Amino acid sequence: RPIGILSATFSVISAVISAISFIVVLATLSPLAPVIILLASVPGAVVTCLYRNRNFRYMRRHSKERRQMNYYSGILVNKDLAKEVKILDLGDTVTDKYRSVFARYFAGLKRLIYKEGITEMLVGLLSVCVHCLLFFYVAYHVVRGEGQIGDYTLYTGALSSIAGYVTTLVSSTAKIYEGTLFIDNMIDFMKEKSYITPTATPPLLPEAGRDHTLELSHVSFRYPGSDRDVLTDVSLTLHSGEHAVLVGLNGAGKTTLIKLLTRLYDPTAGVILLDGKDIRTYDVKAYHNLFGIIFQDFGKYAESAAENIRFGDVALPPDDARIHAAAEASDADAFLQKLPEGYDTPLTRMFEEDGVELSGGQWQKLSIARAFYKKGDILILDEPTASLDPLAEQAVFRRFEELSRGKIAIYVSHRLSSAVSASKIVLLDGGVVAECGTHEELMRLGGKYATEFSVQAERYGVGGEAAQYAKRYFDELEEHEEKRE
Repeated sequence: RPIGILSATFSVISAVISAISFIVVLATLSPLAPVIILLASVPGAVVTCLYRNRNFRYMRRHSKERRQMNYYSGILVNKDLAKEVKILDLGDTVTDKYRSVFARYFAGLKRLIYKEGITEMLVGLLSVCVHCLLFFYVAYHVVRGEGQIGDYTLYTGALSSIAGYVTTLVSSTAKIYEGTLFIDNMIDFMKEKSYITPTATPPLLPEAGRDHTLELSHVSFRYPGSDRDVLTDVSLTLHSGEHAVLVGLNGAGKTTLIKLLTRLYDPTAGVILLDGKDIRTYDVKAYHNLFGIIFQDFGKYAESAAENIRFGDVALPPDDARIHAAAEASDADAFLQKLPEGYDTPLTRMFEEDGVELSGGQWQKLSIARAFYKKGDILILDEPTASLDPLAEQAVFRRFEELSRGKIAIYVSHRLSSAVSASKIVLLDGGVVAECGTHEELMRLGGKYATEFSVQAERYGVGGEAAQYAKRYFDELEEHEEKRE
């Protein structure tokens, strides 16, 4: 739209400049002739702008249908959904849904187009009649001997040129008008007030590279537009050097708690303190810079493997050694080295035909490397190993413990085996802290954590062949790491 507006603006300027010269020529015949042509174009301009406005309002009212069409067409070309669409034979079903929405949307748009076309034809007839009368007037002027034959050619040519430039002026002005209607939406969006802003003036700057204390004091939170608290009266203190593991069922509030700690949202009630100061008083970007984090819905960027890792801290200049170290720590180096171009291999085929599509587990290891790449004071992994097997998760967790020594480390996982060596386990249940302590303390407590841990231990066969295999696996892993060091 902005490019279209710019192009139309230049067309208007060009048409005005060109039309002026012909208006001067025609004015020598009759000063009223150019005025009549301009007046005759007014109804057409009004109709065009009127229907541009109606078109805009129609598209705005029916934006839901447009989003639905984009959604349904996206399903059919989404590679991640291709397997399910094929196996469940959803192709025809989704196509029918698209056609149904398109029929509703286009029916109203078609009526609007027909009305505009008929109205413009009627207005165009008026303009044609005016132009014909002017042509007759020029001919009459010549026939009466008040002008030469060449004057007829001169004045009719000026009439035709002015009419053409006026048409260009009207259509270009309508494009500018329509474009501004749509751009107003973008401007309104850009003017939206940001609610995550520092409350102190000037904002405080957190001190990086030192020990920190994060404290949640009676924190409650509900998402905008909801009447249900996701977290209720949560109080928790985390110190540098502590490895805290958040556990709980789906919907318990684990990810929401992470969003509050990183100040993607502000609590509905209570306060979160960093080193004794409300996190809302800190500069937002400076506060975010303290965190090295991976969310459970991590990004898969259509860039090289190296860039995917470097995105963990774009403020730093590219550092290949640091990128490789982060990949080794997340166990991603082995498969990255085998890619056609190694770390420079483009990922996904969105832009490159020879791009590589990684598996779910490989993407997850790459995202963990992105978190390890950033040397933040607070390291958070939110369900980082959902696509990894339990043994691979344990390996990542051990690396996580090594890299987060002396930092506040928070690990979110459904697999309670990852919590055994944590210095603090926080069990969330229904948005409240149900239990908190070490593995030994919670097992002695005999509560929900102990019950869930026992169920998972039995499920994974702890104490049998699985446990013996796991022991051999980690012994070999430690031996490999010692040799590498």
